[in-house]
Amino acid sequence: MVTGNLTPLEEGVSFTSSTVPETKGASSEPPISRVERRSRLSSMVAVNVTAENKVNFGIPSRQSMADFALEKHGEDDWRNKVHHFLGQKWLQLTLSGLLVADVLIIFAELFLQAEYPSCRLVERDCEACCSGSGAERWLAGSGHDEVCEAGYEPIGVPGCDSYKWHTVHVIEEVLFYTTVGILSIFLVENLVEMAVLGVRKYFQQVFLALDFFVVTISLTMELTLHLMHSQLGQMVAILVIFRLWRFVRIGHGIMEVASELTHDQYLPLIDYVMDCEDKMRQAGIKIPEKTQKCKKLLEDGHH
Repeated sequence: MVTGNLTPLEEGVSFTSSTVPETKGASSEPPISRVERRSRLSSMVAVNVTAENKVNFGIPSRQSMADFALEKHGEDDWRNKVHHFLGQKWLQLTLSGLLVADVLIIFAELFLQAEYPSCRLVERDCEACCSGSGAERWLAGSGHDEVCEAGYEPIGVPGCDSYKWHTVHVIEEVLFYTTVGILSIFLVENLVEMAVLGVRKYFQQVFLALDFFVVTISLTMELTLHLMHSQLGQMVAILVIFRLWRFVRIGHGIMEVASELTHDQYLPLIDYVMDCEDKMRQAGIKIPEKTQKCKKLLEDGHH
């Protein structure tokens, strides 16, 4: 499951104030407002991005990147404002919708390629037939090589009309330009995040680096295969790699959508846990010790 690598979420129960020394009896700490609580939660989550010279193999949340941008550049910096715009809920839902649409387009393209193969495959695998020149033939040949129906004979020169399925070609063109548009939007998003975090910090986040390479390679392959289709059409290895890469895009897209949905689902739970801890602290109740798993996560730097 993707959630197994969600570093901001694995320690959901450990995103608490229990990381500071606890005092016995009634606590003298004043009640914490929801704004202060959200700020504290954000700072704890942001450590996944801000850890110096540390490679993060988890999936950083957008909230952690936003907090890092605020801390590094300041509230009035253009990079912080742009990243804040990208983090808006409606925009994130739009990007998630585009990601799902891209996956569906890949399946649609695979179906069209299987149902309406290119002329290269038709000319390679089909047997060309024409009317027999002699007497009328009532029965087809019995040999396994004789595939022409009665009245026809193989001529050995296959032909294919590449303009027969005009509607299919139009659909393929529409899907291609839609895919290029979606990948271009994702590439711009990645470049903005790279500008916000800095090149070094960006590539220390393994998932962000993977996302950048998947989008860049996918866009390059789409444009190259489309613009040089006639030259690359005979290179079977290139076509195989291109089709296999589409499955990489499918898996990556599903993983990214699942991670964002999981983050959104767990944030209210984390808020609730922090509310409970505040109530326990105000009532003088000792907060339970963290489990060994939480301690191990903290020791490994997953916080």
